[in-house]
Amino acid sequence: MNRSQGTGPKVAPVLTHQRGEHHMANDRVRSDLRGLNVVSAVRLAKPSKPRPPTRKQLGLEPRYTARKFRPYALAIGEAMLSWNDLHEELGMLFWTVSGGGFGNLPLGIWHSITNDRAKRNILMGAARASLNQSVEREKKAFEEVKWIFDKVGELAGDRNAATHAPLSSTLTTSDVFPQAGFGNRLAQKLDGRDVLAEYRRLRDTAIRLRDYCGRLGDAIARARATLPARPKLPAR
Repeated sequence: MNRSQGTGPKVAPVLTHQRGEHHMANDRVRSDLRGLNVVSAVRLAKPSKPRPPTRKQLGLEPRYTARKFRPYALAIGEAMLSWNDLHEELGMLFWTVSGGGFGNLPLGIWHSITNDRAKRNILMGAARASLNQSVEREKKAFEEVKWIFDKVGELAGDRNAATHAPLSSTLTTSDVFPQAGFGNRLAQKLDGRDVLAEYRRLRDTAIRLRDYCGRLGDAIARARATLPARPKLPAR
């Protein structure tokens, strides 16, 4: 099949069908090329931009099912389960400071909200509205709810990093590390740290806050009960 001998950019031939025979419409191609302006011609001739490197070119491990990722997958899973259970217990505390009674209304409100921060905000709103600041015990109870609120808020940044920071490894090593080289800010937050220790600290802190939240809610519900002492949280 003959190709056009023109000096312009090569374009795919236009085919027509006549009784099973294919004919290149070269005259039409040449006519179309004459209509191109200079800017269009320059754009056609401009070389393509470089593409991002592939994982293979970078030598990165593509399989998160590899054995070396298992401790990290386990630690992340435990941390996320603990975080989720902490917020379930915060929901129970919201039920208590909302006045107790049947749980269908307060829990219906709590679970209608899909954002964890918004849930914690309505917990504080309910505590502020229901706990009488002029009564010493209720003032102390409010301070404890506020302490939990602040500590969970501080922990939320670590939870976001554990959930969203990408991890990677190379094909030639067993090391696993935050993939911070492309500018991911959450990965940069973990870069240089003992990542497994960070995940486990998140898990243990969430569990201690959850347990304290349960004890505090129980004490608030029983009018004469002594409020529990604050737990000691894991240090970084």
